[in-house]
Amino acid sequence: MLLLREKERKLGLCKRKALVLRDRRHASYVQHDLSRVLSQHVFQIICRYEDVNDCIELRLDPLFKLGCEELPGSNDLLAN
Repeated sequence: MLLLREKERKLGLCKRKALVLRDRRHASYVQHDLSRVLSQHVFQIICRYEDVNDCIELRLDPLFKLGCEELPGSNDLLAN
């Protein structure tokens, strides 16, 4: 997971993809920018959570948080 994160950080694919996608979410409800949501979903798929219905549990997982550039012990949650 950490190797994938470093590769993604260098390539910036999720950030570049987020720049060309239109974010249709209402701004008052947005907690996570689109590039973070995309990278989290990509990592979930790579880690064999293809159906992406495990994000509620994974947003608390310390190793998954570390892979998504959050501190494992922080109170910050990943997107759900």
